[in-house]
Amino acid sequence: MSALLRVAGLPMRLWTAAGNPELVADLRELLAEEAEYAAYARALADWLGSVIPDAEDDRAELLALRRDLHNGRPVSSALPELAQASAWSTALGLRRAALDEDIERERERLSRLPWSQVDEAVARSVPDLVADVARRVEAGENWGGKRLRQRSEYLLRMIARGAAKPTPRGWLAHVAQVGVAGTVSWPVIGSCSAQWVSNVNADRGQADLDGATITLNGLNWVDGDRFRCWSATRVVELRRTPLLDAIRNVLADGVHDVDELVRRAWPRIPAMCCVASSGTWSSWALCSCPGRRDRAGALPSRASSTCIGACPVPCRRISWPGPANWPCRRCGWSMCCPGRRIIPCWR
Repeated sequence: MSALLRVAGLPMRLWTAAGNPELVADLRELLAEEAEYAAYARALADWLGSVIPDAEDDRAELLALRRDLHNGRPVSSALPELAQASAWSTALGLRRAALDEDIERERERLSRLPWSQVDEAVARSVPDLVADVARRVEAGENWGGKRLRQRSEYLLRMIARGAAKPTPRGWLAHVAQVGVAGTVSWPVIGSCSAQWVSNVNADRGQADLDGATITLNGLNWVDGDRFRCWSATRVVELRRTPLLDAIRNVLADGVHDVDELVRRAWPRIPAMCCVASSGTWSSWALCSCPGRRDRAGALPSRASSTCIGACPVPCRRISWPGPANWPCRRCGWSMCCPGRRIIPCWR
C-alpha cells in the first residue's frame, strides 16, 4: 500500500502576512452597527408616515425624509424627534469615512506585499513573471497601475497555492509517493502534524452486534419535531419518528447492550417497525467506525478503538433480511457502539 505525500512548498507566514484581523474586526463592527441603525430608522420612518401633514409645503420634504429613513441612509433634520437618528447617522458616516481610508491603505499595502515575499522558491516557480515585475519596478511603474496590480495579484495567488492549497504547481508541488508500513504508529519529527482518515465506504459492512454496547451521541438536543446532533464538522438534523423517540427514550439513562435495548424498546415501537426475533435486530444498518488521526503519533489499532459518545456518520442502506413486501427506508438516526456505528431504519 502507498500514499501520496504533499509538503508545503512555502512557509505559511508568507500567505498569512496578507491578513489584517484588526481591519476585518472593525469592518464587521461597523456593518453590525449600520444594520442596527437601519432597523431603528425603519421604525422611525413608520412613525413619521403616520404624522405627515396634508399640507403641500411640508409634505414633500417629510416624504423625502421618510424615504431616506426607510432605506437606512443618513438624515439631517431639525425635528427633535429625529435628533437621535441625525446624530447616529453622522457618527456612522465619520466611522465609514475613516474605515474607507484604512481600506485604501490596506489595498496599497497588499499591492506591494507579494513582491516583498518573493524568495528563491517563488522565483523558480514563475521566473518569467518575477523578471517582468522586476523590470517594471525598476522602470518606476506605479503599483496601482493595471499591469503591476494584475501581476501582484497573481503572485499572491501563487504564494497561497504553494503554502496552503492542495494542488500547487511547478516547483511548489512537493508531492511524492511513499510506502505505508504495516505498523500503526507514525514517527514524530519536530513540530509537525497530520490528519489520517480511513475510507468509510471500504470499512462499511454488515457486522455482528452480539455483545455490543450502545449509547447516544453526547452532543444532541431536541428542537420541536427535529432531533439534532453534532458530527465532526456539522450539525446533523433528523426528523423525529416513533422509532426514533422510542430508542432515544431507552438510551436516555446511559449505555445499554443490544439485547437490553431490544427488550426495553420493543413495547414502545409501533407495529410497522420490524424487529426480528431471536436476538437479531434486522432494522439496523451497521457500518464500521472510521479510524482517524489528528496529529502525528501512535495510531491505535481498529480492534482496540472505541466509539462511545462519538459523533454520527452517514451510512448507506444495506440489504435487509425479512419479507420482500416490507418497504424499508432509512431514517438517518445515528448512534455508536465499540468499534462500529449503527443507523436504524424502519420498515
